[in-house]
Amino acid sequence: MLSTYLRPDESSTPDPAPPAPADGLPADGLPADGLPADGLLADGLPADGLPADGLPEEDRPADDPPPDGPGEAALPARIAGTLRRHRGAALRASAGAAVLLGVTVAVDTVSGTGADAAPGTAAVSVTQTPAAMARGAASGAFGASPAILDLQDAQGQQDLIVRQALAGAGAQAQTAAQAKARAQAAKAHAAHVVAQANARARQQAARQQQAAAASRSTARDPRSAARAMLAARGWSGQFSCLDALWQRESGWNPQAYNPSSGAFGIPQALPGSKMAAAGGDWRTNPLTQIRWGLSYIASTYGTPCAAWAHSQAAGWY
Repeated sequence: MLSTYLRPDESSTPDPAPPAPADGLPADGLPADGLPADGLLADGLPADGLPADGLPEEDRPADDPPPDGPGEAALPARIAGTLRRHRGAALRASAGAAVLLGVTVAVDTVSGTGADAAPGTAAVSVTQTPAAMARGAASGAFGASPAILDLQDAQGQQDLIVRQALAGAGAQAQTAAQAKARAQAAKAHAAHVVAQANARARQQAARQQQAAAASRSTARDPRSAARAMLAARGWSGQFSCLDALWQRESGWNPQAYNPSSGAFGIPQALPGSKMAAAGGDWRTNPLTQIRWGLSYIASTYGTPCAAWAHSQAAGWY
């Protein structure tokens, strides 16, 4: 039956030797990584001096499975040893990473960087020594020492006292400045009041001096005072009438007295006490008498010339 399916050039002789396996091992038994046949691995370690997984007994994890899985058993002994050695290095690196992660978590917890860090936990730098980290952890776990807390409280109280003292000094300085400003304003106001009073006193003294001088001048020449008063009333052209009227009545004598009628003074007021409306010195001051006489003429006759005309017609005014 088999001969029916054979081609003419084929025979039933045994097959030739197969090519090199796919794992890179040549037919002479040397692996593709260039390991020499003397049993030394590429890193210089003898393959027969280490365990199959490349880990010493003291470094092998307790839960490491035995290196005799079905997959590894099918590989050559040297390749399986190399794989186990690299797997041991990877396990050691993983263990170191886990230890580093635990230290980082502990440092974060102690330094208070976590979301639930306790208030007042002392910060710990990752560059601190283990002893400093332990002290920081103990301080964060059990709180600062009473001496440190007392020192902090004393410092805080001292800062508060200093701030209160500065605030009080500032308030006192402001109050003193305000009081000084008020005192200066009061002093300036008092000086202004005194200056005004002095000015009024000087003006009053000047008026009194002028009145005294005018009185002396009027006593000597009452006509000059009367001429000035007529001009002030707008009666500058009326002096001749006034001069003729009072020359006839009293002769311009402030002490003239008519015993038959009781008339007195330059205008011959009847009675003479009427002139008190112009001033209390009506008995002696010619200016007071002239002022009253002009007011009487204005209210009774309108002008000195009208009064003179009446005097000429009736003999009195």
